[in-house]
Amino acid sequence: MPLHQIIVDVFKAIGEHIRYDLFPYLSTSVWMVPVLAVLALLPFSLMILGTQFYILTNPGDISEAYRNASSLSFEVFVRRLLRICGSSKSVVEKLYQSPQSPREHRGSLGQALHTLNVQQSTPGPNFEILSTKIRTHFEESLSMEKIANNSRFGLGYSTATESVRVSLIRWCAETNINATQNAYFGGSLSEIDPNLAQTFKVFDERGWQLLYQYPRWFSRDMYSAKDQLVRALTSYFDLPADKKADAAWVTKYLEKEMRHLGLDSREMATLMMLQYWG
Repeated sequence: MPLHQIIVDVFKAIGEHIRYDLFPYLSTSVWMVPVLAVLALLPFSLMILGTQFYILTNPGDISEAYRNASSLSFEVFVRRLLRICGSSKSVVEKLYQSPQSPREHRGSLGQALHTLNVQQSTPGPNFEILSTKIRTHFEESLSMEKIANNSRFGLGYSTATESVRVSLIRWCAETNINATQNAYFGGSLSEIDPNLAQTFKVFDERGWQLLYQYPRWFSRDMYSAKDQLVRALTSYFDLPADKKADAAWVTKYLEKEMRHLGLDSREMATLMMLQYWG
């Protein structure tokens, strides 16, 4: 069983114990049902191996935690995630340093990442371009001929019934990945590596191993896929600007700002791999 699943199961077991087993007499009283319902939604904390974990089960509390960026900052988590994904300490420090000259975004580039992605997804010209590309890709991917001729998910075409048998999970995965990739990075990335969608699928299925910092010798498939993603993105950032003109606004903006920080193509690729994954 994966380590992350064991931790989740432990949380569930301890949570149930705290809420119910410590109050057995409550469960015998019908009038206490509302009290149990309230207790089940209260936040609680656990100390595990010297680290304090705070568990929120109430949707209202979860929403408030995401909104309250001033006192509940995600910066510590993001910094650690960037280091786990392969960014050096100096690159992470540059990402979070205060800008030396006025920039279009507020604060450091690291602090602005979430806001920039929200801007890209907010209705307007930039979002319209993005959504049109994704919709067009899906429409083209629904072509009977295109599905039948793709050996990765097409399982055969019947001339008698004019139908195609497909692996739905493979079609959905590849179509979603390619649609999002082309919308955010344009067509150049798929030209650099036509099989990048399959590579990402391998990485995405095993990405939890990276988060739990499994050693490379124990997670060869995951690290091999991750390395290939970084290599493809490095080649992408080596391209001249006119070859990336069809990229999304947020992708071009992040590249411009990362170059302003003095990052090279591989350093940008390692950072953008997380953006690609997210």
